[in-house]
Amino acid sequence: MNPFTPILLAKLGSDLDSIPVVDSEFAFLAARLLRISAAGFGTAILLLSLAYAFYFLQTLPWRRRERAAILMDLMESGVSAGGPLEQHLIAASATRDRLLPVRAHLLAAHLESGITFAEALARTPRLLPPPVQRLFELGSRHGILARLLPACRTALNEPPQSGWIVAQQVALSLLLAALQCAAILGLLRIAVLPKFRQILADLSGGTSPLNETLISAAGWISAANFAVCGLLALWMFARIGGPRVFGMSLLRNSRMFDSLVRIVPWRRTRMRRDFAAALASLLDAGVPEREALIEAGQIPGSPWYRDGTARALHCLAHGVSLTNAVREVDDAGELRWRLANARHGRTGFRASLQGWLDGLDTRAHAQEFAAAQGLFTFGLLVQGLAVGLAVAGFFGALIHIIDATLLW
Repeated sequence: MNPFTPILLAKLGSDLDSIPVVDSEFAFLAARLLRISAAGFGTAILLLSLAYAFYFLQTLPWRRRERAAILMDLMESGVSAGGPLEQHLIAASATRDRLLPVRAHLLAAHLESGITFAEALARTPRLLPPPVQRLFELGSRHGILARLLPACRTALNEPPQSGWIVAQQVALSLLLAALQCAAILGLLRIAVLPKFRQILADLSGGTSPLNETLISAAGWISAANFAVCGLLALWMFARIGGPRVFGMSLLRNSRMFDSLVRIVPWRRTRMRRDFAAALASLLDAGVPEREALIEAGQIPGSPWYRDGTARALHCLAHGVSLTNAVREVDDAGELRWRLANARHGRTGFRASLQGWLDGLDTRAHAQEFAAAQGLFTFGLLVQGLAVGLAVAGFFGALIHIIDATLLW
């Protein structure tokens, strides 16, 4: 061994002894503080991400409608300017304005390639809400886009309006309340009720059938209420998905789904509005009655309306007038009566039907808002019933425990 090794080791030991030893308790506290800070920072990031995701989904229908309205304004200004609409859209896209939706730039790119406006619209799906998109394709195909712009503006008057935003918030509040009610009752049933049963079994030899029935009924009512609210949430998220969800061929061509949609009063009212607005605008533009019926039946995107227009065309082929043939589509008689009056007027079909179309739009918003408020009230009453039954059951079990303790 090297003779200098012991000397070096002794020197190294003396140097290590001179280094101050860090307090272990201080190091533990510092590490714990660092972990708490990291956990708090991560929790804050997670909560902010969830809040932004909720904001993004909550406002997505509104932003989608605003983008469609901006594009509608752009097209209306291009038509009113009198020049080619294609060049107007290309020039607007060249400005790189961020207010324009991305699909508007895609539409302009298709137009720059030299294809027609109808072909460019067909290659740009989900550019506008489905009824508006069909009206634009119809107007560009027949060269009557300027005459169909009022009908496009009427079809664009879809939720989310302020009333629908309130309805969406009401539906979300009902879903959260149902989730809380189901979670609390489930926790009581899993964690508390077995203890009560064990205590009652030790003290009195069994539980009360009435209390068990009350608690079970509360659980079933809460589960049913949560299931209904879950269906409501699915509908709400489907509305958030918009044309991407409802435009799927599986749903668009499904008669069962169409029947379910037409059960909803406000959806049925808006379909009537879109069909009547399109038919009136097409008749004002000089489109033949047969072709106007065919094209207007495609606007609501409903198989029921397509079948109704097929029956109306059969009536037209057998000499029935248009005002009587539309009975196959609108059996309420309101559209037939107004079309008959508009034939004798001087302002045209669209102007004669405008007041009725506005009334349909107002009625649809009122029906949707009233349904949301009524469903929210009914849901709260059902949840109150479930909580009341659960409280009665648990307090009945507690009273039995107290009585058994006094007798024991």
